[in-house]
Amino acid sequence: MSPAILNDYIRRIENDLLGNILPFWIDRVVNHEGRSFYGSLANDLAVDRGAERGSVLTSRILWTYSAAYARYRDPAYLAMADHAYGDLQSHFHDPKHGGYWWSIAADGAVLRDRKQVLGQAFAIYALAEYHAATGRREPLDKAIATYRLVEEHAAARHGGYLDAVGRAWEPISDTRLSEVDLNEPKSQDTHLHVMEAYTRLLTVWPEPALRSVLEKLVEAMLAHIVNPVTGHLGQFFALDWTLRSDLIAYGHDIEAAWLLTLAADALQDAGLTKRIGALAVKIAETTLAEGVDADGGV
Repeated sequence: MSPAILNDYIRRIENDLLGNILPFWIDRVVNHEGRSFYGSLANDLAVDRGAERGSVLTSRILWTYSAAYARYRDPAYLAMADHAYGDLQSHFHDPKHGGYWWSIAADGAVLRDRKQVLGQAFAIYALAEYHAATGRREPLDKAIATYRLVEEHAAARHGGYLDAVGRAWEPISDTRLSEVDLNEPKSQDTHLHVMEAYTRLLTVWPEPALRSVLEKLVEAMLAHIVNPVTGHLGQFFALDWTLRSDLIAYGHDIEAAWLLTLAADALQDAGLTKRIGALAVKIAETTLAEGVDADGGV
């Protein structure tokens, strides 16, 4: 791809981000009265005021507008990030046991109080980004506290992490994100996003213990989740990492190429960077060959 074509793609993507995506969420989903966000919009953009809301939605909004503010310094993006931070802490944070509930009703009542580890990861990721954008210490402290809870209660036998635990961080029998998932204790999705969260946290909090944890997590990804021959990631696993599914998710495959690269960069390990660089190319080539149609669709 020529530099001119690449620059044109970048320009068009940025124009869509600034002119469409970021304004859309500010204009359409902020619930000013409830100091929160709406959980759902219909196809005609009518607000569903009774929709369930998940912590991941608020964490993603917090990360997005924190990152946007860090890059563009637009006060509207900071206001959106501040709004999301308030929503996350006021409506999703568990004041007794720590961590973040999975979902709440439109009126704020807790619906699913489990500690889905993927949800904790998104909160850590967003809080670290908000700290980086604003310099405020409180969100970093909350990210660190959540990281420590995950390490204390969700680290699994044979390495890696459980998909979910209960409200008080106790073991539970059904750890699925949804009914379409397998009820296995470990999943690629959880590990991918814990790695993402710990990578960002390490860049703003270079704690040796966190570095060691991230190194072990990356090695677990390479040893058990990524297949270097096929360029695919396994989806669901037993505690001992026995693969329980032959499903392929091309979106997560290509995402893993990016997130593994970021993790290696954060760890500043030249040997690891070289290993992951070659693997990331393999994953990207496989995704392009198998997951992209001739017309560019996926």
